[in-house]
Formats: sequence, C-alpha cells, structure tokens
Amino acid sequence: MAVRFRAVLAILLALASLGLSTPTRVVSLPTGMTVVPRVAPQGSSQVTVSGGGCASDVHVTATAFLFPGTPTSATDQTVTPGQAGTWSAVFSMPSAPAYVIATCDGVTSAPVVVAPSDVFTGSMSYSALTPTEIEITTSPLQDGSDFTIFDTSGNVLGTAVESFGTATVRLSRSLGPAQVIAVGLRQRDRDIDLPYVPFARQVQLPLPSQPSIVVEPRVTAMDNTVMASGNCSGLPHLIVTGQAAGWHDIPPVYLDVVLLADASGNWMTLLPMPPIPSTATVRCTQGAVTESAVILISPSSGLLMLSGERDGSGVLVTIPNVISPERLVAFTAGGARVPIAIEAIVSNGVQARLEPQGVPVRIVIVGIETLGENATARQNSRVQGWAIDVGSITDGVSTSGLVPARRLSLPSGVACCPEPAVRLPMP
Repeated sequence: MAVRFRAVLAILLALASLGLSTPTRVVSLPTGMTVVPRVAPQGSSQVTVSGGGCASDVHVTATAFLFPGTPTSATDQTVTPGQAGTWSAVFSMPSAPAYVIATCDGVTSAPVVVAPSDVFTGSMSYSALTPTEIEITTSPLQDGSDFTIFDTSGNVLGTAVESFGTATVRLSRSLGPAQVIAVGLRQRDRDIDLPYVPFARQVQLPLPSQPSIVVEPRVTAMDNTVMASGNCSGLPHLIVTGQAAGWHDIPPVYLDVVLLADASGNWMTLLPMPPIPSTATVRCTQGAVTESAVILISPSSGLLMLSGERDGSGVLVTIPNVISPERLVAFTAGGARVPIAIEAIVSNGVQARLEPQGVPVRIVIVGIETLGENATARQNSRVQGWAIDVGSITDGVSTSGLVPARRLSLPSGVACCPEPAVRLPMP
C-alpha cells in the first residue's frame, strides 16, 4: 500500500513540475447539498441551501446567467456549520437561471440549477408526441448533469441524467395543456467565461388527450347524411373543405361550426356528404393550445375513373400522382371498408391491390394527390377520390403471378377508430 501511495505521489509531483494540474474535484459534499426551491418566482422567494458533514466554514455561491449576457452573482456568502456539521444559507431567487455550488473541507459540490418561474427565459418545444406521452429532449448538456422538468409551482414532473450530451424526459399527456419549465446545465461555449452555464426554458404542453374525428360513412352518395363525431378535451371546431380546383384556388367550405363537447369530451354532428372529395378537420382548442385531427371523405360519384387487372381474389390498379401512399383507404360505394395494399411504386404513381368481396361493386379510393411544385401556389396537394368498377372476383384467376389464395385483411378496430391525422396545407 505504501509503495502504491508513493507511486501516485510521484506522478502528481511530476505533473506539477510540468506546469500541469489535476482536474478540479466536483462531487457531492460529505452528506449532500439540498437546494429548495429550485423553481419559484424571482425576488420574493427565498432559496435555502443546506447540507451537513462539514468541519470547516462553507462557501456558498450562486451565479446567474441569461444567455447571451454577463454572469452576475446572486449570492456569495460563507457560513459556519454547527457542532454536528450541518449548515444552511439563504438568498433571494435571482431574475435569471443560476447555478449554486458549496465548498467545504476542500470539496466542491456538484452544481444545482435554480430558475425564476415568472421571468421569460426562452422557450423550447417538445421533441415527440404520442396519444398518451410527451417527450422533451435537449442537448448539448454538461457531462453528468441532470435535466429536470418543473411545473410553475416548483414541483418536479420528471428528470433525467445527461448521456452523451443529451437527456430526455417523458411526461404524461394528462398534464396538459400547461406551461412547464425545463432546467439544466448546457455545455459552455468557448467565449463564455463560466465553469457552468445554467439554463431554463418554458415548454408549452399539448392538450391532455389527442383529438379525434370519425365520419360514418366516409364514402356515400352526394347529399346523403353522414355523422361526424370524435373527442376533444377543449372546444371542438369542425371545418369541412372541398377539393381545391388547382394551385391557386381556395378550397370551398361546406361546413364551419363550433360544437359543444360533453363532460367526457365527446362531440357529434350530422352533415350532408359534399359533392367532391373533402377534408373534415376538427380543431380542438383549450386556452392558448390548439390541436387538430383530420379525416378524408368522398362522394361515390363524379370521381376520376381507374381501370384494373384481375388478380386472383383481388384486382390491381395504378393510382396516379399519390402522396403518402400508405394513407390510401378504399371503400365500396356504400361505405364498407375494402382491404388495400401497396404492391409497388411506379413512375406515374403507385400500384395497389384491392380485395372486394363477392358481387360486382364500385370501389372508391380516397387519398392525397400532388399538384406538382409551384413556388407561388396556395397548395401543392389536395384530397382526391378515384373509382373503379369491378366484376365478381374469384380465386384461382391470376394474371400477375401473385398467390391467388393470399387475402388482405383490415386493421383491427378499423370500424371504430380514427386514423392518424393526414396533414394537408390549410388555406
């Protein structure tokens, strides 16, 4: 043991003789440091820094920094611990994010960031969103630091430790809509003369649940009554716009109504099927937050006609100028869902396979059509409907080499559940 100690000491002396120094120790104090609160209103709120296990006086500093700007001292004080080694210091919450450190017995604590909740310190957006979860990610962060999300009352909603410069916190959507505060330590730039750079950002959470819209039936004869329904945790605004005629045309509006949702957020209304393929959008608003859900609908006549090729139990069709082919949906003229699968991307569109069941039937395909690039266009895409009249399809007749017995199937729950929102440019 003595030999090892002398070897380590020799290395340290050699480094010192070369003008080099060992890294500063950044560890927790012997029994830790507590900072309360970490998020609170500036000025009127008192931040208490406390700890224990210190034999010598404790030097407590808090350095505030609002990027870009000049660092300012929020507190710089020395306190004497009690007989048990416990100590505490108090200062006012600064007007900018600050990092707090304490030193005693030659040991320096890891920095803890505090931030004012009532001062605008910048904003950031959540990085991902699902029907049930919000993901908040940021980088580049200081090695080993924490990234923590607080509500405006200073309660911790979630925290994560930096890994490879990045940290991600996942929150429940049930928290929204609300503003929360993300607090952490960012990696410093070369021109910032600070060992640590504190930051705080406001994040606007989305609605507590994903808006939804269902139209039944989605395909039927023009002017037939259809029912639109869905869920909205705020105020639902239903807008039905028809297919734009071209690049510079404004889509016709067939319905624009603000509805009332019940206590569970459910809403419902009746409307006639528009005369052309249309987009039904529900905009759900609560406070300053608005989210949308979109569904495409179409009459069963007056559409672009397609020709097809029989293929065992189905029929192959080529659909021109399609955007997002995975969003194509097919129905009978009466509104019954028809299985559809994309077989190939071809030069003029996509080749799809349909499987109507039984007798001769008209199939209506609804999707999004590109209008081509135009820098001055109001829209470069629009909702479109295609139709194909097919005869009875029987197994065993194949002209494409596909397995005749292979059957497509509809997604589970398709009769009840809305599809993910289709994004179309709004006028």
